Amino acid sequence: MLGGGMYTIPDNLLARFRQALVDPKRGAEIRKIVAAIRAVPGFSVDGEHYKRVPAGFDPGHPNAGLLKHRGLYAGIESKIPDEFYSARLVDYCFERFAPLLPLHRWLMKLFG
Repeated sequence: MLGGGMYTIPDNLLARFRQALVDPKRGAEIRKIVAAIRAVPGFSVDGEHYKRVPAGFDPGHPNAGLLKHRGLYAGIESKIPDEFYSARLVDYCFERFAPLLPLHRWLMKLFG
């Protein structure tokens, strides 16, 4: 598996994460980022933890699904590629990490 993001958002940062999700500008940005990653064949976005949208947030919000997340990470799983045993591994990883860069930047801007 190759992936990136935050597997678990610490309690002291969760409120900031949720506010960013409902912020008109940052919320729209992460929605586009997540949609772009999900559009790449083989990639998934995960981190959902809660069954319901947290109290105080609109269950009809466009980012309601992301509000149920305790983490936000994405990646791709595959069998070990032939490149693993060669100098081509760096290029292989670079190509697969590239779609995750916007997610990384969004999280770093928020928490970094």
